[in-house]
Amino acid sequence: MKIENKLILNETAKTTKKTATNFDEILNANLNKKITSNEIENFKQELSKVGASGYLSKLNEDKIAQKLATKQAELEKILGLDDKNKDSLEKSRLSSLLKGFLGEYENSLNERENNTINERQNNLKRDGTFINLAELMSKI
Repeated sequence: MKIENKLILNETAKTTKKTATNFDEILNANLNKKITSNEIENFKQELSKVGASGYLSKLNEDKIAQKLATKQAELEKILGLDDKNKDSLEKSRLSSLLKGFLGEYENSLNERENNTINERQNNLKRDGTFINLAELMSKI
């Protein structure tokens, strides 16, 4: 039992170090990026126009669209849609196949994003419950 716990702790420590490194890399990359006051104003206007949840939804949509474009380029290359030796009938079949793949991939990405959002909401509800209980206990 102690050996299993130690192994779990070691794995957790490794994961935590990787996460911290990744966060530091992201933070440093963003800190080194120069942001103009015009970009800040555009951000403020966009945020006030659509609200926080709308802004996050737009960011998620943009991220999914970017992943779809990358996957489409990758699949077009794999399927050989740019091959001049293929006739139009074969290209149209491959194109419809590609559309099907991309539709499934988009559904997968949307489902994954919705699950992440639901998990975050559930965590907030759970954490909020503990805070309320703590407040109640402090008043007793």
